[in-house]
Amino acid sequence: MITAAAPGLTYDAKADQIVAWVGGGPWGLDLTNKVWTQRSSDGAPADSTSTGTYGRFRYLPEYNVFLLVTSMDAVFFYKNTAGL
Repeated sequence: MITAAAPGLTYDAKADQIVAWVGGGPWGLDLTNKVWTQRSSDGAPADSTSTGTYGRFRYLPEYNVFLLVTSMDAVFFYKNTAGL
């Protein structure tokens, strides 16, 4: 994740983690141990967009869900932790 080009990056307050996406499964940063861990890629787009992800990957705290938009016709949701 450290060398990834143009990732989507946001903070998950419920899990107290930085979460990023650059293609495949999302990555979570354990803020205590400073270690990135890749999550499951089931249902995730395999590749990032050619122009980078940037703000098209957002955390919606009111729903405890991540939203990824890779094109006008491709919208994905990701749950990092259970519940709302």
